[in-house]
Amino acid sequence: MEVTAFERLEQKIEHVLGKMEAQTEEIAELKNRLSEKENTISDLELQLEEMKQQKSEVRGRIEMLVQKLETSL
Repeated sequence: MEVTAFERLEQKIEHVLGKMEAQTEEIAELKNRLSEKENTISDLELQLEEMKQQKSEVRGRIEMLVQKLETSL
């Protein structure tokens, strides 16, 4: 009788360890996905800053052209 109880306890422990291993793998996968998303966000933030800089440069060129046009009239 004690052996049966011990075997059931052993099975429960193995089951819990199996679940923990599966959860550990899932956590690792989620961490990888999070890292990828963070990298994507960083890339998009860099692109946004570059676009803002380009916008500023284009605005400056347009203002210069408008001034040249106004002075030539």
